[in-house]
Amino acid sequence: MFTRRHLVLTAGVAPLANLVHAPGVFADSAPPPKPYAIEDFFGDVETYDTALSPNGKLISLAGLVKAPEPKAGEKTSEDKNVPVVLVLDATDPSKVLHKFNASGHRIQYTMWAKDNRLLVWIVVLYFDGYPIRRIVAIDPDGSNPVTLFENKRTSLNGFVDLGGAIDFLSDHPTDILMMAWDPNKEEPALYRVNVMTGSADRVEVGSLHTVLWAVQDGVAMLRIDVNDRGDVMTVLARPPGETSWKVARKFRADQTPDFFIVGPTAKAGVFLVGARLEGEDTVSVRELDIATMIFSKPVSSRPGSDSTGGFIDQYKRFVATAYTNDRTDYDFVDPALAPHYRGINSYFDHACNVRITEVDRAFSRLLLTVTGPQEPGSYYLYDRAQTKVLHLGTSRPDLDPDRLASMEAISIKTRDGGKISAYLSAPVDRKPGPLVVMPHGGPEIRDSMGFDIWVQVLAAQGWWVLQPNFRGSGGYGLDFAKAGWRHWDGRMQEDLDDAIDQALALRKLDAKRVAIMGASYGGYAALMGGLRRPDLYKAAISIAGPADLTEMLRYERQHDDTPDHERYGFWSSRIGDLDKGEAALDAASPRKRAKEFKVPVFLIHGDADKIVPVSQSREMNRALKEAGASVDYLEVKGVGHPSWPDKEEMNMLHRSVSFLTKAFA
Repeated sequence: MFTRRHLVLTAGVAPLANLVHAPGVFADSAPPPKPYAIEDFFGDVETYDTALSPNGKLISLAGLVKAPEPKAGEKTSEDKNVPVVLVLDATDPSKVLHKFNASGHRIQYTMWAKDNRLLVWIVVLYFDGYPIRRIVAIDPDGSNPVTLFENKRTSLNGFVDLGGAIDFLSDHPTDILMMAWDPNKEEPALYRVNVMTGSADRVEVGSLHTVLWAVQDGVAMLRIDVNDRGDVMTVLARPPGETSWKVARKFRADQTPDFFIVGPTAKAGVFLVGARLEGEDTVSVRELDIATMIFSKPVSSRPGSDSTGGFIDQYKRFVATAYTNDRTDYDFVDPALAPHYRGINSYFDHACNVRITEVDRAFSRLLLTVTGPQEPGSYYLYDRAQTKVLHLGTSRPDLDPDRLASMEAISIKTRDGGKISAYLSAPVDRKPGPLVVMPHGGPEIRDSMGFDIWVQVLAAQGWWVLQPNFRGSGGYGLDFAKAGWRHWDGRMQEDLDDAIDQALALRKLDAKRVAIMGASYGGYAALMGGLRRPDLYKAAISIAGPADLTEMLRYERQHDDTPDHERYGFWSSRIGDLDKGEAALDAASPRKRAKEFKVPVFLIHGDADKIVPVSQSREMNRALKEAGASVDYLEVKGVGHPSWPDKEEMNMLHRSVSFLTKAFA
């Protein structure tokens, strides 16, 4: 376990930028490797997490090692792997300085609170499927362990989820700020915690819906609250010297956000945020004075591309703005970092998302997380002075890249002269065959080139998978998203059609065996696609998809818990107006047109879904049966909008593969 390959690059920035690492290629005469079974994608994760100490000298890895063989007379443990934390020497990560065992509990992740103090998050048990966590602080050699919130021991049982680090107070030798549930107030609270003694003192209490604080110089000045359904975030501000919170901004949590907090600046009451202002097309990173609520001009922006985040280190230094353009990319504050990042991407053949997670105090070492279509996740350390990359650990070393689907980005010309991007994944043998179109949910999010279990499972059956970023998707700016507003049954479907035609022609795929499968909005797109194009699709799978837009909007209006009805207003602007266009909404609703269905349909829904109620699939199922159409139905007990336990997800994938196999026969 903890496979450790050391990858050393040639010295010098220029050679690094030009280095090419050749991917694995099958010889023409060699048979392709056997694809994985569905269960293979749900194995144990070997490396959970890595962290870098502020001085850059130490690395922590959380993960699994093989359980030791039992001694004579000892009972064999049911657990084949043991959760541990390894403390490594950053100058030579092959040196394990200490191994910390969690005594049978799962280790979730680690963070360095100080150069000499490591925090370890441990899941002690699960309650109704939710983890109950505790945090242990230790010295790098494992000595002086304490449980945080030690002085709250009498009420510790009331802390269901203990807890989250908010600020490491880099100027203080022992204290950090943490968020945890206050069992007395029955609300989330902000605590000042001593990581040497474990003692905690409450600083302030939030609301029942508080999910995050942002602080400057140890003082909370921004706070984020979420509504009951978890889809609308409210940002509250409290400028320096003031005592009351005021609403500063609201944004959707289920779409590409048009506002996010990056972190504090050195200016009092000024934070870096990502925001799309009135009249602007893209989300840009800029400064926000929370006393005046005045935004600065963008410090980083890209035409046609929304910023997806910013990176500020423990010392409040703004390092880079993040973007997603097929893959993760950055605009660096220090231009000298750019060639290093280009070189690292070159090493990974420009095929992976290289995300910077931590930097040390001297900017000499960078901790990287690398993911990609054939890379479930690996962790690397980059030494800037030596231009050296060291492999630290892999999340799923049991998954061989040569047995995973590859992915290519393709540019699609739409019938009206527009252009969209799409991603086409190939089975390992790359033989032309059936195609499964998988439109994303949202719809104002986007797909990118990453590791996707659903894609891998479908490709393992010998099928190609197409993921178009149709107009109406997020991440490309507001104009691109607006191009899909109130065109769910029109332009957005036509973009899918155009992407399919060009993908079929590009790889000479089997045009007589095409199916569509999606979740949430993607489920709607699957139903509408099957309705519109029975000549194209052999089957449609809708997972938690809206089927009746009229009833969906009524549900949104009835359950809108936002003060100014922002949620209903949001969906009305995207889907249609109940008061003015019910006939158009009915025409765009697959349930209302069930008698027209000619392709077999598989409906899947969780009965605890608060985003798209299960009644949407129940009523669609009933309508299709009454119409004499071919329909399968799977209702999953106790699960919500698609983010399911492994057992339920595996069952759903097995059922979906069987359904599509029958349709493609």
